[in-house]
Amino acid sequence: MASSRTSNGGRLPMAAAAVCALAAILMFHGAKSAPEPPPQPPASAVQPLPAAIPDDPQIAMTASDPVRVRIPDVGIDAPVVGVGQTRDGELAVPSPARARSAGWFTQSAAPGSVGDSVIIAHVDSRLVPTGKAAFYHLGSVRPHDTVYVDRADHTTAVFTVDSVEVARKSQFPAAKVYGPVGYAALRLITCGGGWSKETSYDSNVIVYAHLIRPETSALAAGG
Repeated sequence: MASSRTSNGGRLPMAAAAVCALAAILMFHGAKSAPEPPPQPPASAVQPLPAAIPDDPQIAMTASDPVRVRIPDVGIDAPVVGVGQTRDGELAVPSPARARSAGWFTQSAAPGSVGDSVIIAHVDSRLVPTGKAAFYHLGSVRPHDTVYVDRADHTTAVFTVDSVEVARKSQFPAAKVYGPVGYAALRLITCGGGWSKETSYDSNVIVYAHLIRPETSALAAGG
């Protein structure tokens, strides 16, 4: 799979195909206890991304690994584990046994530090009693919602959502997701769009956000 470079010269996958490829195995659709289809953002949630953030550049935080991601407006609260790339060069996701965990792509920026920080998670799984995985409600996020990322150094990076979109896997907006930025940016990704038994989901839900402030946090890493 083609890839693009990170700001530090590493390689980033061009698409988040792995999160949807695994969903074909983990799907709960068709079972009696299947959840409702995950929510999808309306076209009105897609907003232009800021070319630059006018906030004080000193707001950016030193690097520290994320341990939890929370979006109280939609009920998302998930531990975060580090993930890399698959052997095929695709963006990896947490293992099926950790479908209620989100995965921080360790070759991306640490949440709160300058650059794009990428966190990905399953949308559904039959290993979860309700069928709803960590990012089931990601499609309910709207611009101006607040995202909290708790970090290993006991600080919290607080972000505001700029835009939410559904992008077909075949047209994954790699430059928009991974392109260089001069501020602390966050991208949250899961499956979305249409679904079929043969191909699983055909799209990704992508949330774009930027850092608005750091906070002190007492939260520790959780399973």
